[in-house]
Amino acid sequence: PLRGQNNVQGSCDMGCFPHELPGYRPVSVAATRASFEKDWGVTIDPEPGLRIPNMLDEAVDGTFKALYVQGEDILQSDPNTKHVSAGLAAMECVIVQDLFINESGAYADVFLPSAAFAEKDGTFTNAERRISRVRRAVPPAAGMADWEVTCALSEALGYPMHYNHASEIMDEIARVTPTFAGVSFEKIDRLGSIQWPCNDEAPEGTPLMHVGTFVRGLGRFMRRVVVAGHVPAVADMVAFLRRDKYHGMSVVGACIAGAATESEIAGIPVFGDMGDVPAAVDMASADTVAVLSCPEMSGVRLRELAWELEKTGTDLCVAPALLDVAGPRTTIRPVAGLPLLHMDHPELAGGKRVIKGAFDRLTAGLALILLAPVFAVLALAIQLTDPGPVFFWQTRIGKDGRPFKVCKFRSMIADAELHRAQMETLNEASGVLFKIRRDPRVTKVGSLLRRWSLDELPQLFNVLTGDMSLVGPRPALPQETARYGHHMRRRLVVKPGITGLWQVSGRSDLPWEEAERLDLRYVENWSLALDLQILWKTTSAIIHGSGAY
Repeated sequence: PLRGQNNVQGSCDMGCFPHELPGYRPVSVAATRASFEKDWGVTIDPEPGLRIPNMLDEAVDGTFKALYVQGEDILQSDPNTKHVSAGLAAMECVIVQDLFINESGAYADVFLPSAAFAEKDGTFTNAERRISRVRRAVPPAAGMADWEVTCALSEALGYPMHYNHASEIMDEIARVTPTFAGVSFEKIDRLGSIQWPCNDEAPEGTPLMHVGTFVRGLGRFMRRVVVAGHVPAVADMVAFLRRDKYHGMSVVGACIAGAATESEIAGIPVFGDMGDVPAAVDMASADTVAVLSCPEMSGVRLRELAWELEKTGTDLCVAPALLDVAGPRTTIRPVAGLPLLHMDHPELAGGKRVIKGAFDRLTAGLALILLAPVFAVLALAIQLTDPGPVFFWQTRIGKDGRPFKVCKFRSMIADAELHRAQMETLNEASGVLFKIRRDPRVTKVGSLLRRWSLDELPQLFNVLTGDMSLVGPRPALPQETARYGHHMRRRLVVKPGITGLWQVSGRSDLPWEEAERLDLRYVENWSLALDLQILWKTTSAIIHGSGAY
């Protein structure tokens, strides 16, 4: 990239990364290489090149011999100038092409001329993907354009390049790169500028990449991931990423720790053991590796794997053996060369909890005043359609296992609890929950109350009395808590809430295991900001009505 001139973004688009060809297409993919090999008449090495720091490392070691630098003063831009100086001095041939002899140029064996911005005829691309023309105002003082110098050098090295004008280079780019298939100087001159992608689907470019929603959350433009670890952990990761596509990761292969005979896990092919990860990346055309916690992957092996993946530009993610602990509670602190993951304790007491309690009661009090007319209308509707009490009181388990009476608008017939035992066989929920999608005990008004979660409004009284919070785990029944495992009792260290992660993530449509995980995740990562985020998402959950029955 020509620093301070045209153009860093354009250079990245054109394949300046060592692991990519133009259009951000991985050099490791055979089909991608084939389209360029056919046009260029050469065979392209599937192994990526080196990044600047690695070039200098190998130059010092004596294995990297020559460097051609165009418009980049690496001795100025790299923070470790001694390292750059040592690398440049160790090379057998350094070629620098620039406007003047800069700091790096002092190490040049050959110095080639370059053109200033007013001497250029071509294109530049800005950060919004907009390709614009740059036109020559004066002829190059050196007598040659940058691309003409590159062509002459290529000719001297034995590979002929024949272009009569910069527009022909853009035509070649369009020919071999689908993202730019519709780009030409003529079209840029006619439209003024073009934002890629520009092809048959978008012949005049793509001004907006996301309309109405983000395509990443729809499962497009996914990272292709090879997961490495033990079978149960790999299966869990596959299920998690399939369910929550908004993370932008799709598992395309697995490598198993230990002695495993599986050929696939949940439909994902197994490519071998932990030593086969680099090969699996190539076979699956993956761009990311996720290493799950396992003793077989020692620090030394993990470092060697990182070195291997660096060659192909493959991202490496390492998952610690922590469950549902969010970033604010974790920090990495280097100790004796080891990156130790420090985990803070959750904020279950103290000043922030006092603020949460005050916010809950103040908000509940104001809501009860503002919603008084709504309460009156709903109470009248319940009475007119099914005589009996307006409110439904039920024992639930609160903070520290203390029972309390939760208050709701009655949405079922008055003696609904008496019929529950005979309806156990109709239960559609998993785990300790009891839910029936079309429960015959629900009244006509009750079905509307449940659809719009209006039956939950009287719980504001429970918030006002301090038994509940606006946001928290779901308030559980005594018979449910009696069946809790040891780890699930962790959810009882905080007050239950009217809404929570479980409610905004699908409610009754979620399997019990996921509802359990979300409740524990809330307890472990509670913050005032998370509460506000959940309250905001509750509105959307109510409108969509998923899991409300």
